[in-house]
Amino acid sequence: MSRGWIASPSFDLAFFILVPLVTAPIAVAPLLAGRVNVVGLSLAAFLLATAHYVSTFAFYVWDENHAYHRARWLAFFGGPLLLTAAYATTVALGASLVIFCALFLWNTYHVSRQSCGVLSLYRHGAGVGDPRQKAAANLAIIATNLWFALWNIETFTEIAPVLDALGPAAVRAIRLGCGVVACAALLRLGVALWRRTLAGQAPRGPELGVLATGLLLFHPYLWFPDTMGATFAMLAPHYVQYLGLLWLLHRRKFPVAAGSTAQRVLCRLSANTVLLCVVLLAASLPFLLGRGAMGRLGWSYQFSMLYILLALLHFYLDSLFWAFKQPHVRATIAPYLRPARS
Repeated sequence: MSRGWIASPSFDLAFFILVPLVTAPIAVAPLLAGRVNVVGLSLAAFLLATAHYVSTFAFYVWDENHAYHRARWLAFFGGPLLLTAAYATTVALGASLVIFCALFLWNTYHVSRQSCGVLSLYRHGAGVGDPRQKAAANLAIIATNLWFALWNIETFTEIAPVLDALGPAAVRAIRLGCGVVACAALLRLGVALWRRTLAGQAPRGPELGVLATGLLLFHPYLWFPDTMGATFAMLAPHYVQYLGLLWLLHRRKFPVAAGSTAQRVLCRLSANTVLLCVVLLAASLPFLLGRGAMGRLGWSYQFSMLYILLALLHFYLDSLFWAFKQPHVRATIAPYLRPARS
């Protein structure tokens, strides 16, 4: 590791910086419908998504996390149960509108926060701990992503009743307001980076690349004809980035098999990339088969609701597992993902 890379130029470029290009064949699949057979591409996206969701639960396997999780049992065990109960109640009441509004907002925030987190790894690796730099970068990423996500929100048919109630003028005003906030946040970020440069801590290429990726990750909303297709295109690189983070973290943290049986299995998986891919594929197959079977029975909506629950649980658990404000999380994760100084 050198010159600010977390792993190596090839790894960082493929998984963190140029990942939208790596996943471009999957991301543009909706635009190719009718011209080429996109079944395989759509399947690849579904398998990536499912592997990314189920991988979250690997944190429960770490031996050193057991005591921490028991000490905060309500958050780590009660929280998922309460979320599931609340979700089931909402579905039973037929309030799917609430679910889709929550999914849109939480998904936007969740993906943006991952971009902020990856950027923090590079920034801290460069020895920059100024909270003002963090605040400026995080606000710019979140505000810009939300602005882009609202670009064609009128095409999100599942929340049409909310949009109709607000009216076209209000929707345009909200989008314009988000644009103003985003532009102001970008200006603030530019000033912060300029001051950092004057202080002799100019960001290196890898950090700037990750920043650009975080700011532009939601660009499909600007040119896709509908918000669902744009979301599909935006999430593909997000999935790969997340899987790359987890793979690198586990490979470094568990170089040899030790500890409980479950942790030793995790160690062996992290050391064998081919086996890891096979296991992730096997974990995704029940969801794929379930989607097909429930679709044939006319229960596609019910499957979608179950799959959305998996996504919401992933959002919730990630907010706990990656909460670097917690000393335990910083101590058990940060040292294995920071680049070496040079």
